[in-house]
Amino acid sequence: MDGADKVAEGLAPRKLSHQEARTEQHLYWSRKSIAERLTAATELTRRLYRMRGIDIDERKADFTPSRVRRRQS
Repeated sequence: MDGADKVAEGLAPRKLSHQEARTEQHLYWSRKSIAERLTAATELTRRLYRMRGIDIDERKADFTPSRVRRRQS
């Protein structure tokens, strides 16, 4: 076996059970910093919006909470 075969062998897909895949994914993300996790979540959200055709950079209406006086009944 030459070096290329070893690399290809190491990159072969593995058959994992659902639980094994979840455990491996949890281990992967637990090794990332909070900043890296936040960046990844932000990018996934942006991709989802783009897939749905939503322009996230478009200026939205101002929905800042404000106080409203109740009418006395």
